[in-house]
Amino acid sequence: MPLYLPYRLFLIYLSGGLEILAGLLFYFHNTRIFGGYLIIGLLSIFLVVHVNMLRGGKHAAGLPMWILVIRLLLQFILIYWITYLI
Repeated sequence: MPLYLPYRLFLIYLSGGLEILAGLLFYFHNTRIFGGYLIIGLLSIFLVVHVNMLRGGKHAAGLPMWILVIRLLLQFILIYWITYLI
């Protein structure tokens, strides 16, 4: 979580709760579209975290650069996949 964001611990718990909610909404046919858009929104917001980690150093959490690049590319693949499924 970038240091410039306020209430980081709250944001971590909030994002985790929203991920669970989005997964449940996406699972059921009646709410699949809303859940899909919620997942796309969350993945888009998480791009900030992944780009921040690319700065390296303490921001990278000890992960190699190639893993950070793959994580960033995976975000775009997942967004495309969800748009295909809804």
